[in-house]
Amino acid sequence: MTEALSSSKETEVCCADKQNEIIEEELGELEKDEIELFDDYLEMIMTFGYITLFASAFPFGTTITALFIYMETKQDAFKLTTVTKRPFSRKAYDTGVWEITLDFFTILSIFTNMVLCCFASNQIDAIVPQLKKYEKGS
Repeated sequence: MTEALSSSKETEVCCADKQNEIIEEELGELEKDEIELFDDYLEMIMTFGYITLFASAFPFGTTITALFIYMETKQDAFKLTTVTKRPFSRKAYDTGVWEITLDFFTILSIFTNMVLCCFASNQIDAIVPQLKKYEKGS
């Protein structure tokens, strides 16, 4: 009988220790900084802009950027698990104004890459002959 009582007391102590450990972990989570999603989105948009707007000028840049994005992913995972609070999840149907910005960069990149390709070759001379005098000095 006394063994059963001591066993149940040990179980209670073990459960209480586990509960205290969980409470301390959650209190530690509350002390962490809030995550700044704006900075993460801005960084992604800038990277997308550099890749798309200047892809024809520096094609190897896409490969280099892919390596940096991989490292950034690991850094963000570390930040989300150890440094900042867990983000509060909310339902969203799109990315808001960031989607418009991405669409703008996509359309703008078509024109910038066309201009870069035409200016680097002799095709621009047939389309706009006035620019031929600027080509020699560049």
